[in-house]
Amino acid sequence: MSTTIVGVPSPGSWHTYRAWITKVNGTDVDIHYYLDGTWKAVHRGAGFVGKPLWLIVNLQMEGSSGNSGPGGDTYYRARNVYVGRNRVQ
Repeated sequence: MSTTIVGVPSPGSWHTYRAWITKVNGTDVDIHYYLDGTWKAVHRGAGFVGKPLWLIVNLQMEGSSGNSGPGGDTYYRARNVYVGRNRVQ
């Protein structure tokens, strides 16, 4: 699977993120990613149909960045988080 890296302009400002999931067939879904209303990427979720969806909103501080993270106070703010479902017949 390839990785799509999307730069975020003005990371200190508020942004709108959206993940739109559509069923492709009996086992797979496509996940479309949007940043500030603009489509950025799509990933195929193989075998996702019928599985639980866990929403995790967090701030990664270590790991793949190779750094230990900030040395002082760090704040992570989220607002207007919405999870909804529209069923298309």
